[in-house]
Amino acid sequence: MAVTTINLADTISQWVTKTNTISSDLGDKALLETTDKTNAVAAINELFNRKTTDSAQVIAMFNDTTTIDFDSNAVEFNVQDSCITAKKFKNSVHLRILNSSGTVLKTLWSPDSPGG
Repeated sequence: MAVTTINLADTISQWVTKTNTISSDLGDKALLETTDKTNAVAAINELFNRKTTDSAQVIAMFNDTTTIDFDSNAVEFNVQDSCITAKKFKNSVHLRILNSSGTVLKTLWSPDSPGG
């Protein structure tokens, strides 16, 4: 989408049309689902800052349950190291890495994919 620019040579009708286009492109701030609705930048900043405050809740979900229900409003998740274990997978798949004598060097676990 091109940037709408109001020029000094524009007629009043062009000015009104371009101003309405800018407003339409930005959207109705009353429809924001953020707490801060003062302007678009404040709403975006609220979402950006929410990612750090949600981390503790995400860690708690991984530690307390085997089913994770992600909030559709969340922006980013950080998972604490070693908080997800294979025993919490509903179905799991593993890959064993062997040396030339057949000894297991490492086992990698992963959740099974749907239909997998």
